[in-house]
Amino acid sequence: MRAYALIEVEPGATEVVSRIRSFSLQNCKVIAERLYSSEVIVHFEATELADLNTALTDLLSGVSAILRITLLRITER
Repeated sequence: MRAYALIEVEPGATEVVSRIRSFSLQNCKVIAERLYSSEVIVHFEATELADLNTALTDLLSGVSAILRITLLRITER
């Protein structure tokens, strides 16, 4: 499974991209890049949809600067 998400973060949260990249998401790989000061685009890759769901939930609860995650697309490889 692959997914793309737009993550809204608190303005001025400069460390959020590095925190997302280094966050342990079990069976899910993550690539993150900042688009604007308050937006980050993230590519997730996981073997199962359940792994993707767990990664999104863990990320949202584990990185305090994240305000909202909007899934843009979910595809199979």
